[in-house]
Amino acid sequence: MEYYLLMWNRSFEVTITSSLVCGAFVRGAIAATFPSVVAARVSNDATRLVNAKRLARSRAEEPGSPGYLALHRFNFAIPQSMIASIRFDPKPKWGMGPVPHSGRLHLDLRDRKSRELILLGSQDGAAHLRAIRQLGYPAAV
Repeated sequence: MEYYLLMWNRSFEVTITSSLVCGAFVRGAIAATFPSVVAARVSNDATRLVNAKRLARSRAEEPGSPGYLALHRFNFAIPQSMIASIRFDPKPKWGMGPVPHSGRLHLDLRDRKSRELILLGSQDGAAHLRAIRQLGYPAAV
């Protein structure tokens, strides 16, 4: 999940390849009182927080391809060459309330912008970061 304009949020399925970090938009705003959030909180299962039809459509396309990016205007593909560093922060994200999450991945971009991706549900962020490093992505300095 990524915050957008302070209070709105967008949920993505993120795919990381040796050359791209891609995000497919799979759900809009999540509020702590939505039935899906309550169910996810009980099970700590992030799959309850996505739109299954959007997820299926994005998985039918090659991550980063024109078809993938055309599925929704929020979909993104960031080339590895544009990423200065990726780091994991296990601390909870302020403002998430009871929405289950497992920390954040920070992508620092070479154009001095950044992306903060909140790991929904029960995920091993440190293991994700190790896998990302094995693909050749740079560590934070």
